[in-house]
Amino acid sequence: MRTSRKDHRPLGFEFDEVGNLAVLRTGDQTEPPLRRFGYDALGRLDVPPLSVAGRFRVRGGW
Repeated sequence: MRTSRKDHRPLGFEFDEVGNLAVLRTGDQTEPPLRRFGYDALGRLDVPPLSVAGRFRVRGGW
């Protein structure tokens, strides 16, 4: 099975030590990644996926 974006370009994944998706990259694994994901102490997605450039900031709770 091939994992790809809508434009059929492959994607790369990086996982943290407990198996949560941590980084989403283009298939060639270049920097910067497309998205980074963070999780709270219970393993729940901590914030909406942030752009690596930090264009989206969330303050406070949901």
